[in-house]
Amino acid sequence: MDKIEINLGRVDDYYIKPLYKSLDLIKNKFNFILKISDKEPERGIFLNDKLVALVDFSDGQRIWRYMNDYPEVFVFKWQYSRDYDYGSRKMISAGYFSPLMFKQSYLKETKEVDITARMRVNYTREHNINREKIVDVAKKLKEEGFKTTYGKIDIDLYLQELGTSNIGFNWRGKGCLNFRIIEYIQNEVIMISDELGEKFPIRDDVILENNKHYLACSNPEDFYSTSKNILRDTNRQKELRNNIKKLWKEKLCPEKTGEWYYKKIKELENK
Repeated sequence: MDKIEINLGRVDDYYIKPLYKSLDLIKNKFNFILKISDKEPERGIFLNDKLVALVDFSDGQRIWRYMNDYPEVFVFKWQYSRDYDYGSRKMISAGYFSPLMFKQSYLKETKEVDITARMRVNYTREHNINREKIVDVAKKLKEEGFKTTYGKIDIDLYLQELGTSNIGFNWRGKGCLNFRIIEYIQNEVIMISDELGEKFPIRDDVILENNKHYLACSNPEDFYSTSKNILRDTNRQKELRNNIKKLWKEKLCPEKTGEWYYKKIKELENK
């Protein structure tokens, strides 16, 4: 029987723990032992006592500083970008967890909120300036009578709102991806976002396709017309939502994510 051990880093690390939970969901199905480990290094994944991988959740173009101590070890890289040169590091585009994935789901069939645009905007970085522009679009739509939400709220209230939201605005931050993308997919929220696709794979086997899984807008100002068009087209909404639901169920839900990680870990055993 295989034994997988994961060093969560800081006590019950906020980022790594969902990975552990995903593997825990499928350990009986695949008949392996799963343990939390204090073996060095932090964020190390061990298979039968052998270090086979590290997990790096730092911003897309950065590499966690301790990775340089283990140059031959594969890295499960979150926020991966195909445009960035990681040098000789053995990177695997490895998804992006949200710590909220395991909280209670408030998903509802009836979508009461037209637009949700909750994101940080109070910085001077370029991505935050663009985010502020799309929040302004949400405010404009609210003035026109649409039910839109923006600004900070409590996490539990945020989850309740996501479960009943129709359209979600996204603009990637300093990293290449963010929690919001996975949270939207889990809650069947139709995402309008800057371009993702091949450049920013969700995982090495998952590409978000424009007009299939989300709607791409390269300019913040275009969010207005794109929103108005999709809000008028209920058949298109249904089509997109079915695609999102299928992607979550077949690829990105915790159980399927756990299966992907287990198979990848096994592949790395002899590399």
